[in-house]
Amino acid sequence: MLNGYLFRTLRLKPATVRRHIASVQRLSFSSTQDNSLVRRVKHLARESDERLLTVSWNDGTTNRYPFVYLRDICKCPECFHDSSMQRAFDSVKGLHSGLIATKVDIHEEGKQIKLIWPNKHVTVFDSDWLYERRLPEENQKHDEKENSVIDEGIQLGDHTLTGNIPALKFNDVLNSKETQIKWLDLIRCHGIVIIRGASSEAGQVKKLGETLGFIVPMWFGDSLLEQNDVEKENKGDSLSSVPQATCAYDEYRGGLHLIHCLKEVFGSGGEHTFVDAFKIAKKFKNANPDTFRLLCTSNIMYQRKVANKEAEFQMKFVRPMISKANTMLMRVPWRTFTRRVLTRNLRSFQSCSTLLRSVRAKQVNPDQENRILEVKWTDGSFNRYPFVYLRENCRCPSCYHESSMQRFLHMKNLNLDSASSKMSIKENGGKIEVMWQDNHISVYDCDWLFQERIAKKTSQQQNTDFLREDVQLWGTDFELPEFDFERMLKDERSLLDWLLTLRRVGVAVLKGVLRKVGQLERLGNAVGFLKNTFYGENVALRSEHNARSLAYTSYELQPHTDLPYYEFKPSVILLQFIDQVKSPGGANTLVDGFNVVQEVKKVKPREFDLLVSTPVLWQVIGTEKIYGDFMMTFERPVIELGWTGKLARINYNEPLRVKFVNVSVENLQDVYQAYQSLTKMFYEPRFVVERKMSKGDILTMDNDRLLHGRSAFEVNQRDQRWLQQAYMDWDVLRSKTKVLKKKLGHSEQ
Repeated sequence: MLNGYLFRTLRLKPATVRRHIASVQRLSFSSTQDNSLVRRVKHLARESDERLLTVSWNDGTTNRYPFVYLRDICKCPECFHDSSMQRAFDSVKGLHSGLIATKVDIHEEGKQIKLIWPNKHVTVFDSDWLYERRLPEENQKHDEKENSVIDEGIQLGDHTLTGNIPALKFNDVLNSKETQIKWLDLIRCHGIVIIRGASSEAGQVKKLGETLGFIVPMWFGDSLLEQNDVEKENKGDSLSSVPQATCAYDEYRGGLHLIHCLKEVFGSGGEHTFVDAFKIAKKFKNANPDTFRLLCTSNIMYQRKVANKEAEFQMKFVRPMISKANTMLMRVPWRTFTRRVLTRNLRSFQSCSTLLRSVRAKQVNPDQENRILEVKWTDGSFNRYPFVYLRENCRCPSCYHESSMQRFLHMKNLNLDSASSKMSIKENGGKIEVMWQDNHISVYDCDWLFQERIAKKTSQQQNTDFLREDVQLWGTDFELPEFDFERMLKDERSLLDWLLTLRRVGVAVLKGVLRKVGQLERLGNAVGFLKNTFYGENVALRSEHNARSLAYTSYELQPHTDLPYYEFKPSVILLQFIDQVKSPGGANTLVDGFNVVQEVKKVKPREFDLLVSTPVLWQVIGTEKIYGDFMMTFERPVIELGWTGKLARINYNEPLRVKFVNVSVENLQDVYQAYQSLTKMFYEPRFVVERKMSKGDILTMDNDRLLHGRSAFEVNQRDQRWLQQAYMDWDVLRSKTKVLKKKLGHSEQ
């Protein structure tokens, strides 16, 4: 008789799955063209007043294209690098809102159209290609927005799926490209697939993950062994009976969860429960649209804290319950440390922070009609707490698991009409005791209650600043902060200073680094772990012949952020300068994107709104030695706000921009104007810092905030430029920051 389950789990990023579908399809299937489906242009009409080209097709339909859009998507060799599918066109110099072609013609019996621009540049479009890139009219866009809730291709499931979950054979998935595509299509369609026939030995789930690309590391390593053979008194494992989404506290949470059952329980129990949250979300939207909107816009803090022999970390993230139909478990209702960590901080530095002052309750006034408790404090202030909020946050052992900081009381069992039968002040105002109508007793520490007090206004009403409080903006006069690398690895206070500095200003230089490979791994291990990508975990950047990217050349690199085509793009860049050219050139250009966006928001609010609300399709196609071919795309705006409404990240990489998404013909001209205005500001000298790094430096940058570039340089046999590059995620850095703050007694002010 086994005590329970033994599982091996790992997680894969959504981008990894999407890339594999694209690359396998590209490698396994040849495309054939049916000439009967060739789209032909029947008539062209220039609308100079509206700066539009109207195209009439041979099927009787008509589409309109802004001239600025047509110029931007020119695919001639001068404007577009075909093998890498990256643009070479300088949109800053070549685009303007009044651009109109001087001549348009139909060629090849309607199979092509030709445009000649004022500077004599010639653009030729295949009709099929242009038809695929037609733009929606404003009324079409509105209809699509109203009707689309679930992505196309997704089939919603319910209890009828029991016993009918799609299943595949393990060896077929490992060895057959067609089966791999089928697996990923089924995951996309149903959200769940059973793979049968794997051995009970560890390592099978890793093989499965590596058929797609690579495994997402966690604090526990590449995979986690889950075994419920702990003491019976520890009820933490009983949480497995509650439907939940994994890693809600992780900003860059995995997209595909693989669970390998190594052993199973004999007898009754132990069944897995699956819920199609997409179906519930859609049903909720149709039946209760107001509540649905509330769940999409109300932020919840999710938290996980672990300290054991494998790892010590503390993770938090704020997101609504429904963003992509997530079902969440671990909720902390106020964005501060929990009482448990607060207590440790108080022991470390006593009452040096007014935020952590000890308060006592002077009077409690329950409002039974509105189900609200008003608490008057000894300092003269007062706060109000809804009964349901107090009931959910009961910290008794039957409602809350202290060591894991996770609740047992589940939302489905919470009485939203909770009412108290008795309330009293205990321990000279240090605690408040509440007896509920079901005779359950909750005792609240007043320090905790005061710290977790509910704001009288929402954060949006209180704070109109859309920047985080710890952000320090800078411009051309900014001096890059420096840290001694070896000291930082040995001294935790120095490491914490670097983490806080990087979070505050977005950039720091590490000095005194050994000029050999492996130093970025040392830095990654000191904080947590590096982030793997399709380029590898640690990438050498050198000038190459027939380079697959401009990063591997000596050409100038314009200011940009890295990897916008990743759904969970790496948030911190580590650049180690093992060698640097002595000749002129090779200097790094740095731009505080947050500073530029703040300026745009002030002086051009209409353009700011467009850049926030208009997604851009980013794309890369390539091949690398480690993982082979890859093709990645993702849609996100240039200016990306977080769930709290604050500025979260800048996404800007001109060669990788494919198109603006879901923009009507009427609005596309304004979008281009806004995009070009922002681009020009990135180049304004007042925002740009230029510095040539020295041999042995490591440049650390916030990829969500900073744009970085490079001036052109010359190389020869005696003068080389050799960089090593790696990435990390803010999830990892934020966790290390919290752990060090607690350990070193660092104030939260």
